[in-house]
Amino acid sequence: MEPLEPRMLLSGGSLPLTGEMAIRWEHDIGAYIADLKSADLNSDGLPDLIAGPSQDRVVAVDGSGAALWDGLTAGAPWYVAAGDITGDGLADVVGMLAQSPSIVYAFDHAGQSLWEYTLPVTGSGNQVSEHIQIADIDDDGSNEIVVGANCSGRVYAFSGNGQVEWTYDVAASAEYMGIGGLRTGDVDGDDVPDVAVCYGYSDTDPCGLVVLDGTGGVIWDYSNRERLGNVALGDLNHDGATELVTGEWYASRGEKLYAIDSTGTKLWEYTINGRINDVLVSDLDGDGDSEIVVSSWDNALRVINPDGTLRWAQSLSFDVGTVALGDTDGDGNTELICASSGGSILAYGAGGSLLWTYALETGGCSDLVVADFTGDGVDDVAAADSETLYLLSRDEPAGEIRGVI
Repeated sequence: MEPLEPRMLLSGGSLPLTGEMAIRWEHDIGAYIADLKSADLNSDGLPDLIAGPSQDRVVAVDGSGAALWDGLTAGAPWYVAAGDITGDGLADVVGMLAQSPSIVYAFDHAGQSLWEYTLPVTGSGNQVSEHIQIADIDDDGSNEIVVGANCSGRVYAFSGNGQVEWTYDVAASAEYMGIGGLRTGDVDGDDVPDVAVCYGYSDTDPCGLVVLDGTGGVIWDYSNRERLGNVALGDLNHDGATELVTGEWYASRGEKLYAIDSTGTKLWEYTINGRINDVLVSDLDGDGDSEIVVSSWDNALRVINPDGTLRWAQSLSFDVGTVALGDTDGDGNTELICASSGGSILAYGAGGSLLWTYALETGGCSDLVVADFTGDGVDDVAAADSETLYLLSRDEPAGEIRGVI
């Protein structure tokens, strides 16, 4: 399939220096975009975009909106990830089809197929939390690919050439979406990334969070009353160890957010009462303490203090999905930029003040990535709606024409 070209939408005339967010370009994908990632694929020093649409391909687009390549797949790649898996110092791309057929595909930086691996499928369904991670989990100097096959309830660790190094079956019955999400990071303090896996489906199924080492061995397994769907890692209490923050999906008794220490002991819980979509741990205000950013399907964006108390919350008219951090005005302060199911992108300051909003043309915002795609030293926002990629950035000074290529 030939890549779809981005369409030109020149604004015409000069633009005032308003400081408002505007579309720099848009690129038609032609299918719903389920996952969006960024990495420098063409070695130009700027991040590119990798999209997993609900169609038979993985799409790569550069920071100017021009098509780089399409990698053909046998179905919809709902999850994508980028990282060097060949050892050449260049970012490669891994995508996974979550429904039948369920296949892992690997492409090099130029979109050439490296390998593919067919996964077992029991049940069906897709989720938006992370299911592919690329990291050196065995400290051998080369990255592995860790995949959570959500429909089979099995975790796979692949070498860069596609060989299965180990597998681990979670305790869930895997009749339907046995793995909610996974994340790599050093949990046990040995300076080697471990694998944190959320598992389970409902309160009738074993649910929890298991942490695996680089060989697939269990470090600890935290049992939970309901299904967990996303997990973030960070040091919440200045003890030098990693804590894990995870949230429930579709809980029958009100969703909760949990903080768990590096030994698998619960530190605190916070009730959300809405499906928890995204969880981030970061020092938002530069005070040396890590805060927790939580988006959820109760139409809210929250920031939780490291001790589990609420710092602030903002209520929206729509469910809140992906949240990313960045600085779109170059003032050096962190912004929380979130996607809503209503199609609006909203940016908040670290203290909860609304900085700006932008409404996409059609549908909800399915995913977004924040990075400096244009090389001007200020972050841009790459966002996806029903079938289109957009790049949003600040208006140019008067006398310059900004358009979409």
